[in-house]
Amino acid sequence: MAALKWGAGVDELRAYIEEESCNTLEAYRAQPNLVTEHANHEEDTARGGYAGRQLFELVQNGADALSKVRHGGSIEICLTKNYLYCADDGAPIDRDGVRALMFSHLSPKRGTKEIGRFGLGFKSVLGVTDVPEFFNRSGSFRFNRDEARRRITDVVPNADRYPVLRLAFPVDHGRAVKQDRTLRRLSRWASNIVRLPLNEGGFASLAEQIRGFPAEFLLFAEHVSRLTLRNLASKNERAITVIRDGRKCELKDSSRTGPAGWMLFSLVHTLSSDARADRRALDDNDEVPVHWAAPHDRLDRPGHFWAFFPTMTSSLVAGILNAPWKTNEDRQNLLGGPYNDELIEAAAALIADSLPMLSTEDDPSRHLDALPRRQQTDDSEQVNLLRERLFDDLRGRDIVPDEEGLLHRVEALRYPPREFIQGRQTITAPLERWAALPDRPRDWLHHRAMTVNRLAALDRLHPDGRVSGASLSEWLEALVRDSSGHDPVAASMVAIRTAASIPPDIRRSNARLGEIVLTANGVWRTPDPEAIFLPDPDAADDSVSADTVHPAMSGDDETREALKKLGIVQPSPESRLRQVAKELWDYEPESEDDTFETFWASARRVETAAARKIINEAALEPCEDIRVRALSGDWRPLRAVLLPGAVVPGDGSRDDSATLDIEFHKADLDLLRKIDPSGPSEEPEWRDLSRESWFSSFTACCRDAFCARRLPRNPNRNSLNFEATTGNGPLQVMEALSDEGRALYTETLLALDDTYESWTMRHNTQPIYPSLECPSPAIDMLKRHGRIQTPDGVVPFRSALGEQPENLAALRVLLEHPKAEKIREAFDLADLTPDSFGEPDVTDEEEPVPLLDEWPGLGDHLPEERKNDRLIRCERIRAGGMDWSCFPYGSNIYLVRAAEEGHALRVVAEALKLGLSEDEIALVLRRETPGEIRARREAVRREATDAARLFKAVGEAALRSELPGSLLAILEEHEGRLTGLRVAEAAIATWHTDTLRRFREHLHHLDPPRQWAGSGRAVRFATALGFPAEWAGEKNRRRDPFLEVDGPFTLPELHPYQSRVVDNVRGLLRYGNRTQRRGMISMPTGSGKTRVAVQAVVEALREGELAGGILWVADRDELCEQAVEAWGQVWASKGARREQLRISRLWQGQPDPLPTGERHVVVASVQTLAARFRRKPDDYTFLADFALVVFDEAHRSIAPTYTEVMQELGMGGRRRRPGEPFLIGLTATPYRGHNERETEWLVRRYG
Repeated sequence: MAALKWGAGVDELRAYIEEESCNTLEAYRAQPNLVTEHANHEEDTARGGYAGRQLFELVQNGADALSKVRHGGSIEICLTKNYLYCADDGAPIDRDGVRALMFSHLSPKRGTKEIGRFGLGFKSVLGVTDVPEFFNRSGSFRFNRDEARRRITDVVPNADRYPVLRLAFPVDHGRAVKQDRTLRRLSRWASNIVRLPLNEGGFASLAEQIRGFPAEFLLFAEHVSRLTLRNLASKNERAITVIRDGRKCELKDSSRTGPAGWMLFSLVHTLSSDARADRRALDDNDEVPVHWAAPHDRLDRPGHFWAFFPTMTSSLVAGILNAPWKTNEDRQNLLGGPYNDELIEAAAALIADSLPMLSTEDDPSRHLDALPRRQQTDDSEQVNLLRERLFDDLRGRDIVPDEEGLLHRVEALRYPPREFIQGRQTITAPLERWAALPDRPRDWLHHRAMTVNRLAALDRLHPDGRVSGASLSEWLEALVRDSSGHDPVAASMVAIRTAASIPPDIRRSNARLGEIVLTANGVWRTPDPEAIFLPDPDAADDSVSADTVHPAMSGDDETREALKKLGIVQPSPESRLRQVAKELWDYEPESEDDTFETFWASARRVETAAARKIINEAALEPCEDIRVRALSGDWRPLRAVLLPGAVVPGDGSRDDSATLDIEFHKADLDLLRKIDPSGPSEEPEWRDLSRESWFSSFTACCRDAFCARRLPRNPNRNSLNFEATTGNGPLQVMEALSDEGRALYTETLLALDDTYESWTMRHNTQPIYPSLECPSPAIDMLKRHGRIQTPDGVVPFRSALGEQPENLAALRVLLEHPKAEKIREAFDLADLTPDSFGEPDVTDEEEPVPLLDEWPGLGDHLPEERKNDRLIRCERIRAGGMDWSCFPYGSNIYLVRAAEEGHALRVVAEALKLGLSEDEIALVLRRETPGEIRARREAVRREATDAARLFKAVGEAALRSELPGSLLAILEEHEGRLTGLRVAEAAIATWHTDTLRRFREHLHHLDPPRQWAGSGRAVRFATALGFPAEWAGEKNRRRDPFLEVDGPFTLPELHPYQSRVVDNVRGLLRYGNRTQRRGMISMPTGSGKTRVAVQAVVEALREGELAGGILWVADRDELCEQAVEAWGQVWASKGARREQLRISRLWQGQPDPLPTGERHVVVASVQTLAARFRRKPDDYTFLADFALVVFDEAHRSIAPTYTEVMQELGMGGRRRRPGEPFLIGLTATPYRGHNERETEWLVRRYG
């Protein structure tokens, strides 16, 4: 159509603009709320999703204008500091176009193939201007924020804000071009010009949009042949053009180097009813175009969905998938629903149909690069649907190229070995060599398709989910077997060159390369260096040998070099060694042949460096495959023997199978050190441990531990490796050593600091996985194969480990090792306490003395529970098969006699873990009494007589409280009221030298001793008060093992509260049933718990309410003897007449009690009872048949020793057995401090 002149139709368009503006004002007058609604809509569009898209929208409008006139129009964008211009030579704007600008969702493009659809995008210009202007040949007009506000205010004066694009105002084009040179230049050729006077900040945004404008837009704007983007302020210009030739498009962008080639494929899809129902409400086009633009040189780069401009939704298919997708308002992201799903399925079909057209003669498989990768968790639903539909469409199609470039179904071809894919790289040399044979077989995958991504695509297309690659031998043999009429020599040459180009590690990992070598006698052989050789010039005639390659091949330089790469050379001593080395692959350790004898003999005829090279080429693992002779004559792995020395002797008297035969190998030591740099050694040395037999299983265990943690995702186990694999070794040898040898090797390992250094395992490539610190393999091998020398012999290292070690002597060896702290941490050793061993065996023990009587100064350092401990000196202490210098057991502290008292105190303090310094020990040894106590003692000492001293020390009230009331009554009947001094004389007359002990509870202000049996502390105390030394008492004699008591004997009556407790206990014993046979007596200290409990049981025995023996258990000597005294007194007072009660003592080394009758009480310390149960349980089974068990100080009875005793008595299970003994506990504190869990345990034990 002919271009209109400027000004044609101006009056008509001006009248229309005025009419629509007046109608809008009237609408606002009638409904003022529309003002704010329209203003908000413009603001949302300009500042929301369309922000930063002004250039897209303007170019899009220009492209739509060009679509109405012809193909090949132009658009120019011009940016200055103050203005942005967008000009095109398309159809001038008409009334419909003006209406679309002044309103929303009234675009005339609906139902067309134009890009913009709803008239919203242009409102984005308000983000950069307040006065958008339109100059076109049919009339010019503008919008103006200030003018619009003024006119709308006349009808709606109180609006919060005002719209801009609802009122248009005419503009004089002629005047404007006179004032604007750029506008004047553009007017010479353009039909439509948009000019935007820029607000502050607008220039920077638009300059960035110019730089980032996607040139690929022109691929889909078929009416635009040129787009020019000028930034006059920076004098930069981008010229984008497109030349179309059918599907081929050449896109040129002056800002890029060289043109970009594209292939454009299109279809028109007719929407289904479901898709039509899901499209946008104002979209009424039933036929939708779908385009796929595939780049010539970037097929392996994932592309995006475009809605004529880029969206943020990736397609993962190469290039651009363009269609009028249903997106959110800013056109950035695809939405879900039937409409988009249907277009995606159409796009998949388009790609499947078009894909083969991307292949080229040079690379028939390049089209495979365009396919999407495998699914990942963050892929969008659109990507997943496209990938699924695309691969469904491709299955069964001819899509895979053969060696001639012809396409076939994926399962119709054979495939080269997949070993040529290493990581992300393809080893191309063998593939290209193979393809160089003109007569190569054709039914194999084209060699250019052997890439990671292309094979991955073929895997997804294959019915089995993976294409199976041929073995190297199948692939290589295909060259010489599958071609008819080929030259066998030429085919063998290509096969050999191909084999030689394969990396050695891949060749080694395959058993054989196939029969590809043509020999001189026409036989096909595998390229075995020990079986095939090059012709020997010194040989008489190799021309018909089955072991010599064809002379035509050995005469070809390239083939000869390839044969040498494959190890095929003239026979030599090295060849002989290679042949023997090969035989090592098939060596059976149990065989009787002389393979290794021959190997070492052959190796000695070859230079060391050459021998080492042959061994490496044979892929022999020096630490396993190569064996050395031990003194025993056996052939052992290199890391399974040691040089004679500190660990293994050289005379073969021990560990001859783990000792290197030096005489046999004296010529081999240099080679041994070359193949294993650390070489054989006498003791552990620093070396690479990854070559030892145990390493793979150790690594697997550490990988299990790595993966067992809470990790972001499951790692690839093969990517988990140690930072370093060096350490002290060999460790493999520990499996071969004798127990004595292992003990010596264990000791050397424990002495090395590096043994305790952990190994760090990390992921090779992913830092998201936290590293794992693993115990060193030396620690692992010590646990499994280590041995420990103890006084009783060599024992397994593991017997010293765990919470309850099997061998405490071994544990003690480790805890006394110079590296004890490192050992304790590395092996999580248990604490070695005397309680672990039970009651010790002691020799020639003295009578116990209170520990605080021996060293009163320890009172400030002892915990409360230790202040009643007793010290027992003896000649020797044995426990756990070991001698001890000090052995705390229960409340007894056994101490070997020491000549020096300071040493004895140090030993005791260390055993009790008091942590005393030398100054503190010296202070304790001085036995200084506090000054105020010395003053009180001196005041007593100054009295003239013993009676006066006793009266001064005790006081009259205390003296009267202990003397029998009848005695005082008789004396005062004859003498009248006695003075305090006279009462003291009466006390001395009554108790003589035992008087001080009798009043010990009233002497606390003078710091009395805890034991009065003639102890040194008691003597010092008595003499310090001025009394004779004999007042300190006599040393105890060993008590009788049992006491037989006859009744009756008179005791004071019980108090009412005591009587109630007696009745309750008798009720339990009388009516106790299967479930209620336990109880606890809780009474304050000094209120007669023992008397009450004993009397209740005695009365029950007397009345026939209880029949059987009674076991009474306490934890200290005083409590045990107190119980014996109470039983004797109560039975004499309350027992059955003419019936005798036997009371047996079972503590402090007393003999085993004999079971006698039903009236038998065994009073035992818990420590002795537990020890006797451990040593001779059969002698104490009768105790399980007793009728009653009583635990004194019952709040301590949840300790392990008590639990052990209860288990021996058949009372330790969760479910109580029928007929088990009654259980009664005595305590003043029926709880466990603040420990709720232990208190609950105590309740369950007695509840």
